[in-house]
Amino acid sequence: MRVPRAGHTATTLASGGVLVAGGCATAPCNPTNTSAELWDPVAHRFTMTSPMTVPRHDFRAARLANDTVIVMGGCGPTAACTRTTEVFDELTGQWSLGPDMSAERGFFAGATMPDGREIIIGGCNSDTCIPWTELLSRVQPRPDAGHPTSDASVGDAAPQEAGLPDTGHATTDAGTAYIRPACGCRTPGRRGSHGTWLLVALAVVASARRRRSERSQTGCRRWPSA
Repeated sequence: MRVPRAGHTATTLASGGVLVAGGCATAPCNPTNTSAELWDPVAHRFTMTSPMTVPRHDFRAARLANDTVIVMGGCGPTAACTRTTEVFDELTGQWSLGPDMSAERGFFAGATMPDGREIIIGGCNSDTCIPWTELLSRVQPRPDAGHPTSDASVGDAAPQEAGLPDTGHATTDAGTAYIRPACGCRTPGRRGSHGTWLLVALAVVASARRRRSERSQTGCRRWPSA
């Protein structure tokens, strides 16, 4: 490739080429790439194309029904994640802004549904990990049988929350109601993670329960030997 990358995406295009975008240039992921490049399977080489407007790593990319490519979410060089999306038009080589997701997400999973919609699942940001999903509405193919035009918009694409009805967590605010495991997203300036403290607390509780069990079995307190 023309640029070193990790945590990037690679998406097959309608032409048979591959769009490679974003990712980390170094281990601390600073800077985070906005750059994108195209793999030409005939010429067997990469060429640079227009950069994204937002630096992203550990995000998701998918080809839409109208043969454009959408990139969703991801995190930046300060561990802050984004809810923005962008759409790449292979014909023009340009990016345009897409619909925002309901919450900032990175490190999430996704899949293309049989009807063409994208499901966005879980993930985390600098505050919390996210238990709910959302759907990106299906984009109708263009009248010219999928050949992109100069309009790179996603048309009727819009995120739809798909949280379970009995959870109450399908809101537009990621909030801080959930303990954030050490999943790679760390707020600048924090030396530890909530996940580490959670493990310590669980160890203390387990130790206390073990001591109570020993006392109930012997009828007296068992003191450690000198």
